[in-house]
Amino acid sequence: MSLCFALLFCFFSAISSVSICDSYSLSLGSADQTALITSIVTSVFREITTNLPNPDLRYFNGVFPYFLPKSTNYTDPAQSAKLNSLVSGLVSFFGSPNQGLGCVSFVPTNYDLKAIHKNIYVTPEAQEFFIQSVVNVMQRAGVQSQDLAEAEAFLRTTNTAIVSDTICSDFANYISPFTGQNFLNESDFVLSTIMKFAGLVTQPNTFTKRFFDGRQPAGSKDLTAGGPPLADHLDSVHKYFGGAGLLSCLGEDFPKYSRSLDNKAIHATMMISPVIFDQWVGFHLQAFQDVTKLPTTLLDPYKAALLSFKSDIATAPDTICNKYAWALKISGNDLVTTVVVDTFNALVVNSDTNPFFTGVKPPGSTDFTTNSAALQSLAGGLVAFFGGALGCGDDTVPPYNNTRSIAQIHVNMGISDHVFDVFNFLLVGTMKSLGVSNEDGATVAGLLETFREDIVQRDTICNRYSKTIGVTNLQLLTTVVDKTVKLLVEDPVTLPYFNGQRPRGSTDFISDTAALASLEAGVIAFFGQKAVLGCSDGTVPKYSGGTLDAIHQKLIISNAAFDHFNGHLLDVLIDAGVASNDINKVAAILESTRPLIAAKYSDDDFRPNYLPGGIIAAIVICSIILALIFVALVVGLVMIEGKLPKFH
Repeated sequence: MSLCFALLFCFFSAISSVSICDSYSLSLGSADQTALITSIVTSVFREITTNLPNPDLRYFNGVFPYFLPKSTNYTDPAQSAKLNSLVSGLVSFFGSPNQGLGCVSFVPTNYDLKAIHKNIYVTPEAQEFFIQSVVNVMQRAGVQSQDLAEAEAFLRTTNTAIVSDTICSDFANYISPFTGQNFLNESDFVLSTIMKFAGLVTQPNTFTKRFFDGRQPAGSKDLTAGGPPLADHLDSVHKYFGGAGLLSCLGEDFPKYSRSLDNKAIHATMMISPVIFDQWVGFHLQAFQDVTKLPTTLLDPYKAALLSFKSDIATAPDTICNKYAWALKISGNDLVTTVVVDTFNALVVNSDTNPFFTGVKPPGSTDFTTNSAALQSLAGGLVAFFGGALGCGDDTVPPYNNTRSIAQIHVNMGISDHVFDVFNFLLVGTMKSLGVSNEDGATVAGLLETFREDIVQRDTICNRYSKTIGVTNLQLLTTVVDKTVKLLVEDPVTLPYFNGQRPRGSTDFISDTAALASLEAGVIAFFGQKAVLGCSDGTVPKYSGGTLDAIHQKLIISNAAFDHFNGHLLDVLIDAGVASNDINKVAAILESTRPLIAAKYSDDDFRPNYLPGGIIAAIVICSIILALIFVALVVGLVMIEGKLPKFH
């Protein structure tokens, strides 16, 4: 039996009471056992370096690993001294009586296989080829099949210590030698990719940039400014992504991550949606591909690991704009611009909406079909408005900066509910033609509906008379309120409510002009509500006061005072030429507030707020009654005295 045969069997001393090495070399001395092990080691080395191609060659020809210091090319004759050193170490290990083949003449060893192979990144494929190479050498030497099976099983027990089957080791195994870059270690490799990733996520016109420049969530740190915040963040990301939770880099030189691993809690307030998360994942993969030059298919394990975090991180819903810009692989600006242009084209060919874009309605308005500059301005404003309304988050849509409200923009256009509905129908239809789902189309329709009351010009009292006399809603109501207040402070019935007399200690609006201005502003806002007088040109501020009953609870307004207030207001409207039917409508509106303001006080002379006066009146009455009783007693006594006999 050949020497090679005997040597191979020495690897398996642990599977038999008599070691394989000793069982095939009982008659040999120590020198011959050393030669036997050396022969098998060199035979396996020859198998690896000549049976090409194979996954093990790169570990011996200086190609791999790529981390510094670079590995040795043991096939180079100039490196024969290093090859001899490698063979000597392998012979010592494989011949070891306690770890290897059990050669009795060898000195026991204490090799740490895991530590030896930690930066070699042996893949499962490479380990499998090595095992088969050993088995092939033994088989050619005539080893029986049963012994081969036992030998192979023993070799596989070393897999756990030798094989680096992690994402980090996968990257290390497949890094192209043509990258032109050598990495010091795993930490250097991961840091290089993280630095590349940091540059990608902070690029302009991306969904992700706002999460790193302090905009989202509000008040977060601006990492793009550099300095300690950026350094701390990169350090944390470097340790996290290279650690056990993701890449599982095994090198002892890799820094340990010690912060929270709760992704859901960390990202709870960031409002990250699925498409934002997907772009983030894409940047990770691009960073690794740029650094490693690996084919995309080799990044699949890393991609799967990243996507496993999606349910914990991407907890916010996608905006309409982000969702479809991402799906169509276009910018938010391109998406909204397409929607605006296509909708405009549909509007100008529709008989209901055409007049509003061709200068017909309102009379003298702009014809956008012939005025290209005006059309460009209109389109730009619409893109900015809808870009914000639809949630475009890639910074490609300019901010909407029109200082006029939606109501002010559409004032006096005469847009009816029908025209409003047609516009919305055409816009949603345009979006559906671009691939927007029915569900998302309904969401957009709901958003558009919120603007109905600001756009549709209804024939209300406020709007009608503002248009008739050519003033804004605010100017109209300001005039009415000013004139009404003037009448109220001249009326002795209502004056006490304005000069601080009723209730006691209340504000003297006559002397406090600021308080009077604030009071009038509140009254204007109340009457300007669409449910009251229906002002809708956007000039009247929204009413933000309390309920009428709460406001008037402590004023103790009598029915007479309430009637006087209403009468003065109606007189102002009558003097202004308001039609009788509209006067009746306003009167009805005012009367509907009586239960909230004055109905509980039916007697104008009853003043529960003047409690001290009531007490005085009660005292006076009681005094009079007592006086009468006293007089009656005196008279009675006199009469009695006149009838009684006199005693002298």
